[in-house]
Amino acid sequence: MQSEKKYYRPQITETVSKNWTYPAKYGGGIAVTLGKKWLMGLDYWTEQWSKFRIEGAANSEMSDENRISVGIEMSGSRDRYASFLKKISLRAGYYTHELNVLGFKGNDKVTENVGTFGLGFPFDRGMGSIDFAIEAGTRGKTSVNLYKESIFRFILFVTGGEHWFVRHKK
Repeated sequence: MQSEKKYYRPQITETVSKNWTYPAKYGGGIAVTLGKKWLMGLDYWTEQWSKFRIEGAANSEMSDENRISVGIEMSGSRDRYASFLKKISLRAGYYTHELNVLGFKGNDKVTENVGTFGLGFPFDRGMGSIDFAIEAGTRGKTSVNLYKESIFRFILFVTGGEHWFVRHKK
């Protein structure tokens, strides 16, 4: 006995084409070394979401996004014979970030205020590091945006490197 089943699956494909205008993002920063171990940085960027358009129409709920950050780092020892604890880098910072969405009251911006703390653990004779950071802060204000959120982020970065173009002695 032979049976045959046929399935009919109509395929609906709809292509929508729209013109989008994405905002430009501009920023810059400066870092200053203070002695051999200390580094202090300041960073600012803005993204012009008020110029975002779909088919030429603006979204009234979007505003420009701005962020200013400041931080300081105490670099660990680069001495290959130093103890592991002396090689750890310490970092601390703060940023305030005006988000590109408006709050419930209309023109009130939603702002994040966040403090950061991090540690950098070197490996591979200083060519790589495992960086661990914690961010804690708030987003919004009850009096302005009708809500307030607590923010807590855990961040882990792993970086590595290698020596290139090392000339060996003959």
